[in-house]
Amino acid sequence: MSVSSAMRASSLTTAAVSSAREVLSALGEGSRVGISNDTLGPESGGGPRYPSTNRARRGHEFVPGALLAGIPGLYETEDAPLAEKMLYIHYFVGGCDWYVAELDHETGLAFGHADLGMGFPEWGYFDLIEMESTVANELFVIERDIHFRPQTAKELGMS
Repeated sequence: MSVSSAMRASSLTTAAVSSAREVLSALGEGSRVGISNDTLGPESGGGPRYPSTNRARRGHEFVPGALLAGIPGLYETEDAPLAEKMLYIHYFVGGCDWYVAELDHETGLAFGHADLGMGFPEWGYFDLIEMESTVANELFVIERDIHFRPQTAKELGMS
């Protein structure tokens, strides 16, 4: 990251950052969105259908069907302390990480823990459809950690 990009990144506030595309654009890395007929969810046709534009680049499903059924819907765990929330999927690109705790299975809106590499990780909402379609510098896509196993936030050192 260049000095000017780092200065721009340090001036961002959590209120101004609402999605992966905004972060990448604010850092001057750009993004591109396109829609295809692929799905983010189960390939067998069961479950919700989300657009999948970067499956070929990624080499695996962004939201694997096998995990969808186990992720609670939005607000289903709101009474659980943050440290005890189960995190089901981990996404990353560069120094950014997103962990999914809850998911609106129809829209792809997720609640979880996000660390955008700027020194202030937080709990909040992010759009998996938007994240799946984000491409930085015509090269980098947000990846799913295929080796990640569900863990509590506390087990991952988050609160």
